[in-house]
Amino acid sequence: ENLSSVRKPFDTQKYLPLVKRIQKAGIRVVGYFMLGFDHDTKASFDHIFDFVKASGIAYPLLNILVPIPGTPLFDRMRREGRLDLPDVESFMRKQPLYSIPCNRAYYEPKQMTRRELEDGYMDLVGRLASFKEILRRTLVHPGTHSLAILKMNLSFRRDHLRMASTYAERRAAEDAAEQVQPVFMAASA
Repeated sequence: ENLSSVRKPFDTQKYLPLVKRIQKAGIRVVGYFMLGFDHDTKASFDHIFDFVKASGIAYPLLNILVPIPGTPLFDRMRREGRLDLPDVESFMRKQPLYSIPCNRAYYEPKQMTRRELEDGYMDLVGRLASFKEILRRTLVHPGTHSLAILKMNLSFRRDHLRMASTYAERRAAEDAAEQVQPVFMAASA
């Protein structure tokens, strides 16, 4: 449903056997996954994890969806009042396409809260960046560029650890601001 909603006519049910066939031929597959589409739910994180594991994908790349000005998705979300960056100027000032880490939702998702999307993303990346999963992905097809795949996955882990630190700091600041706001409102009443 997610892909058809953005006019991408792919049948994802066919992906698992195709990925396995490609890798059986000695070609390592990199998987790119975007989270936060309108049909994504909290279960989507487990579906992606299970797919990466079952398919033997060598290297997973994950991002939270960024609605880009000029696209039908951006226009629809703006009409629905779901965007934090509702115009080109604010979008360009913030430059979310070039922000690393890519763990921030600049909009309100439909099937979960923004926090659930961001927390679910961080949890999924953390699970995929575990040493156990890195070794499984590296050794699933030994000899087929294993050293390069290991280096890529260790870099993925390093990026996750850095991202987890900044994410925890941001969450702590947001939680602290939420704690202060009700006290301030009560005092001014």
